[in-house]
Amino acid sequence: MNEASNTTLVSGDGDGEFLAMQDKVRGSNIDETTLLATDYLNHFNEIVMLLLKILADLVSHLATSDKPLPAIDAQWSGTKHTNAEFEAMKELKPDMDEAEINLRFRAFG
Repeated sequence: MNEASNTTLVSGDGDGEFLAMQDKVRGSNIDETTLLATDYLNHFNEIVMLLLKILADLVSHLATSDKPLPAIDAQWSGTKHTNAEFEAMKELKPDMDEAEINLRFRAFG
C-alpha cells in the first residue's frame, strides 16, 4: 500500500477501504472510528492509573519535605550493570558464535 492510500485509511475521509475496514471491525474489540483495539487502550489506562496512584502517594512528601523519598517495595528485574560493562557488552569479538552475535545485535542494534 502506498503512502497516499495509507493516509486515506487513517484519515477516514470516506474512502472505500476505510469504510470496509470499519464494517469488518464492527462488534469486535476494535474502535470503529480510530481502528485501535480497545483492550490496548485498557492496558495503557492501567499503566497511567498506576503512575497517578504512585504520584498521589508521594505528592505530600514532595511538597513538604527535603528528605529523600522513602524506599518502595518494587522489585526491579535484571542484573545491574555499570556503563563500562554495558559498553563492553556491545563489542563483538572474533571468537563469538553466530547466536551470540545475533543476540547482541538484537539487544544493542
